[in-house]
Amino acid sequence: MQNYSELKNLIRRELNSLRGLISGEAATQEVDGLLEKLDSDSFNLVVLGQFKRGKTTFINALLGDNVLPTAVVPLTSIITAIRYGSAPKTTVIYLDGRSEAIEPSQLGDYVTERGNPKNARRVGHVEIEYPSDYLKEGVTIIDTPGIGSTFLHNTEVTYNFLSKVDAAVFMLSVDPPVSEVELKFLEDVRKHVKKLFFVLNKVDNASAAEVSESIAFNGGVIGEKMGAEPKVYPLSARQALEAKLKGDPELLRKSGYTDFEFELEYFLTREKGNVLLRTIVDRALGFVEARRLSLAIEKKTMEMSARALEEKAALFNAELERLLRDKDANMHLIEWDVDSIIKTLDEDSGKFKKEMAPVVARQVEEFIDGYPRSGNREFLNAVKDRLYQAVSDACDAWRVREEEKVARLYAEKAKAHAERLDEFIRRVEKASSDIFSVEVKHYSLGCTVDLHTPLFYGIDAFMEEGMLLDTTATALNLLLPPPLFRAQVRGAMREKVERSLDMNSGKIRYAFLESLLKSSKGMKASYESVADTLIASVRSAIERAQAEKSMSVDVGKWSAEIDRLLAALDEQRKRLEAIEVSYLQP
Repeated sequence: MQNYSELKNLIRRELNSLRGLISGEAATQEVDGLLEKLDSDSFNLVVLGQFKRGKTTFINALLGDNVLPTAVVPLTSIITAIRYGSAPKTTVIYLDGRSEAIEPSQLGDYVTERGNPKNARRVGHVEIEYPSDYLKEGVTIIDTPGIGSTFLHNTEVTYNFLSKVDAAVFMLSVDPPVSEVELKFLEDVRKHVKKLFFVLNKVDNASAAEVSESIAFNGGVIGEKMGAEPKVYPLSARQALEAKLKGDPELLRKSGYTDFEFELEYFLTREKGNVLLRTIVDRALGFVEARRLSLAIEKKTMEMSARALEEKAALFNAELERLLRDKDANMHLIEWDVDSIIKTLDEDSGKFKKEMAPVVARQVEEFIDGYPRSGNREFLNAVKDRLYQAVSDACDAWRVREEEKVARLYAEKAKAHAERLDEFIRRVEKASSDIFSVEVKHYSLGCTVDLHTPLFYGIDAFMEEGMLLDTTATALNLLLPPPLFRAQVRGAMREKVERSLDMNSGKIRYAFLESLLKSSKGMKASYESVADTLIASVRSAIERAQAEKSMSVDVGKWSAEIDRLLAALDEQRKRLEAIEVSYLQP
């Protein structure tokens, strides 16, 4: 992440330089906002893998130190998030919201099955702060339980982390090959994580031929599940960690780690980070032009009498009032467009439940009819698992389709609003140019159009025995003869399916609704900020010119200072444009 860190520092210097060239509290706050946005930039990397794939050693190799003790095997559903801190610190976050600082050596007492059986301590997740250079620029590594301890369960903690994941590393090893359990887990992960890296660990324990054979086999099997064979990165996490601890670049190269790190950094910076940096630089260029316009108007007014300036100001304010009415109407259109998307979502949700309820019910009924003779308890647990899976599959498939549809609709609406804002800015610039006879260079001011966050939800644990049996007297029902017991469970199935589909489609709808409202609120705030920055620049120029004329200041000195600022802004613009051309091209 070194090159990305250097680029951020370069942009940070330019923003601080720009801060010294602008005037007004509002404009200064806007630049401070860009600096805050730059500093809060973060990448969330989740590491997934079955026990004994070397996941802990791999994470330590990323960090360049033995941060996680390799003896700690997280077999429970506890997630550990590792982020930058000036000093080592480990904090346990409980499900009830409490937090407790612990010693790193105590970690196993909270995240392992041995130390915390069945999560008796009610731990939500663990947060570790560590002064690693790898984490310094906002990388957070999310260490997950080993496969087999149900990572994709129905708790808000897991999905809160998933919704922020930028990429996932799926750990494999030369021996044994990828298992059916891992393939099923991978299918679940793909529903929630857009970018996957596959790492084949422990290559130092095999010959070159064995490594090649393992890559071909694992890649082929995974490709059958994913529809396309993925790239697999062979490496030795043990050698990579040893190389970093010793400062041995040749061993690091030999480990295969450098090839993987280059690809990961390219994704995090080029495919994700540069979008943010380009937005910040575009916005900074917009501030430069707004300030240049303000100074150009101020200088032009030196040639005017006080009366002429008042007339020009009145013309501009009259035109601006008309433009602002149009802008306000466009702001209301954002709300109307979001409402129309929500209406479409509600229609799709109703259609989904109507179409899928009989399908899911039939799947479970067929399972019941074909289930071999068994005890009532075994049968009940099997039906619960089948019902859970059928509802999960149906809801996941609909969520994926609906997410694509909602994201496309939102992007179309947001793009249209961005174009309306751009047209508003052009009209304000034209009014300024025409009325005050100044040259204006137009810049797009960096408004994004994407949905705010990915959308995730957890299937509810609705399969209580009482729900399946339609009674709370479950102990008595379990004593019924198996044929009567099965008939009772089967007879209640349709209503249970409808209820569970309604419950979970409602959760999906809420996730979409929350994201749409958050995104549209952010879009409106961004657009208001862009418009207000330009308008304030013009108004402040007029007000300063009026104040200067009333005080009869030294026009020569005033003009020289404006020329100095304009020259400095021109240099600032050139440096920002050079950053954009050299580093931030799509």
